[in-house]
Amino acid sequence: MSADLHLRRAIIARLFAESLGVAEVGPDDGFFHLGGRSIEAMTLAAKIRSALGAEVGIRQIFEAPSPRRLAASLTRPNTRSSLSPVFPLRIGLGTPIFCVHPLIGLSWCYSTLIDPIKSGDPIYALQAQGIEPSNEHRRLTADERLECYVRCVKSIQETGPYRLIGWSLGGNIAHSIACRLQGQGDSVSLLALLGSFPAPAGLFQARSGLPTAGAYLDYAATQMGYHDRPGPIPAVTMKDFTDFVHENSGRRIGHLSYADVTRIVHTSIETLKAFSQTGDKFSGRLLLIESADSDIEHGEQDTDWSSYADETVTHVIDCRHGDMLEPGPASTIGSIVSDELSIGRGAHHARSKRSAAVTRRPL
Repeated sequence: MSADLHLRRAIIARLFAESLGVAEVGPDDGFFHLGGRSIEAMTLAAKIRSALGAEVGIRQIFEAPSPRRLAASLTRPNTRSSLSPVFPLRIGLGTPIFCVHPLIGLSWCYSTLIDPIKSGDPIYALQAQGIEPSNEHRRLTADERLECYVRCVKSIQETGPYRLIGWSLGGNIAHSIACRLQGQGDSVSLLALLGSFPAPAGLFQARSGLPTAGAYLDYAATQMGYHDRPGPIPAVTMKDFTDFVHENSGRRIGHLSYADVTRIVHTSIETLKAFSQTGDKFSGRLLLIESADSDIEHGEQDTDWSSYADETVTHVIDCRHGDMLEPGPASTIGSIVSDELSIGRGAHHARSKRSAAVTRRPL
């Protein structure tokens, strides 16, 4: 090893420790195994840029999560975007697990599932189409947007069985992807929805009392905390919402440029429109993991997926919807998903379908 590479590795190990608040980090210790989340990964990337003058993005930390591997990766040009439609969150050798982005369009939030899902299989992020600069002028229909997700999945894994996880809006997208894959003759062995609710036609307009375009924007703004600020809040405009996300984006998406945030906000609204109505029925077992406040947020009827899957198995975890991918709840979710994957590898392959059977399992 060259002296420069050795020094770079030592500096990165020290920056790992600083970002994670631990005393010492070994050369092969994994950032996410040590408890790192996407927010600490963003902090680490900024520290590395400052200390080494190297261009490093959050994607590189996912792909090379130890000091040794990350130091080696910095010897090569960084041409891989953290805004790509698909990229690995965890490298592995088994059947991939695809994690579909929530409303914000980014899948970095799934970093907290990397360690709790014990299968060791690769985990991939599926992100929204249109947030990369090269895609910002593409106008996609709902069907074209769905086909883009399917192509991304098939670019990694040509044939099933496929495994999909989606949080919030990501669950609705994952359900649509699963139904499309089945319609093309592929099998889906895992469909796990985290705090997602089916959306009948007209739901967003009925809730907001606004015309279609305003209803989607109002819902997105509510989900992102725009209406939670103190004092009177004026009716939201696209520019106001974009400014708000840019000014308050540190925790969710890092300090991206205003142009990046503008693309993300516009793409979020378009994606919400595309998946605002649940239609097809999934042929198989749907794993629904709800937060304890789901009935308060959505109402009992809204969380019922029984019309959209042959079987629904529901777990309830003690947390708020917005905290589902925080380390504690994510650990519980990872255990549930790991158990479901074990079922999928065993007798579950041979089980017969049961129509609309719903089992609630509070944890």
